[in-house]
Amino acid sequence: MVAAYLGLQLSEKLALDVAIGSGDADRKTGAQTKNDIDRDFYAANLTYAHWHGAFQVTGKASWLHGKEDVGDNVFAGTKLPGTGGTTKLNQGKLGAEVGYWIDGFMPYVGVAYARDTSRTKTVEPWDKTALVWSAGVNFFSLKNKITGGIGYQGESNRSHTENDTWTANISMAF
Repeated sequence: MVAAYLGLQLSEKLALDVAIGSGDADRKTGAQTKNDIDRDFYAANLTYAHWHGAFQVTGKASWLHGKEDVGDNVFAGTKLPGTGGTTKLNQGKLGAEVGYWIDGFMPYVGVAYARDTSRTKTVEPWDKTALVWSAGVNFFSLKNKITGGIGYQGESNRSHTENDTWTANISMAF
């Protein structure tokens, strides 16, 4: 997956960021079964941040559109027509996060309400809403022009799907 990212500081407390990405994957679901996957997404976040001493309280409104094209299954070298398909998701999210600044590191916890506004029907019944729990730590070194972090997100309140995600990132200024 490769993505372009742009962040804009709109005011002292308000920021906007957008990302657009695309990627390819090869999936093997058995010793002899495979298919190709193409993914595209775009996302936008509007973030409000306020400091209370060493604590930072953040509110965020987000929008995500994702699309995944899965090619037909190929079993033992033979293509099986009609086994692929396209999945799309549009999701809005409102959340809050609290972090604590410790000499260049900021551990955080957060919760958000997510609502799938439209989705390709892949699971019945469709759980349209979830609570998204998050925890992680970010680090900042302005003198070395490097930032990064590691975090976890997990969804609850969906009875037919599950989504647990670990992410890591690093940014270097030139």
